[in-house]
Amino acid sequence: DCRTLANLITRGALGSLERLFLNGHAIGDAGLQALAGALASGSVPRLSRLDLDGNQVGDAGVEAFAQACASGKLRALSSLNLSKNRVGDAGATALSRALAGGCVPNLKLLDLSDNEIGTGGMQAFSSAIANQSSIVKLVVPSPHKRSPSLRKACSKVGVEVL
Repeated sequence: DCRTLANLITRGALGSLERLFLNGHAIGDAGLQALAGALASGSVPRLSRLDLDGNQVGDAGVEAFAQACASGKLRALSSLNLSKNRVGDAGATALSRALAGGCVPNLKLLDLSDNEIGTGGMQAFSSAIANQSSIVKLVVPSPHKRSPSLRKACSKVGVEVL
């Protein structure tokens, strides 16, 4: 379970961890909150890929993860997959603020597809994308792939919207 994993991370038992795949384990908000707290400890400085797709994660979990990002301890993270969850505007907005702050400077791929993000969440990403320089590919929910404001913001900084 995520609490056990979080405990191992916090204790430094997984210090060389580079990739973490938790796809489809239904960890939910509570699991991601526990994991986020551990990630904010800085005990996995090499973590470059985090796959959390299909985990029933909503806004509360992503808000906790955004706080972990803001800690500056996830600087090596280059790929984040949050697809197939229940992330809405609040989670998307929190994550976009953390990314705009430059706290995850090596993030190249962000997958938010198949979530519940509305216009407000995508507007937050449109604003934030101009303030970051690392993201190369942004995968968004289908209704937003043609959003003029998102496409315009992304094209200015060379981000491909998928």
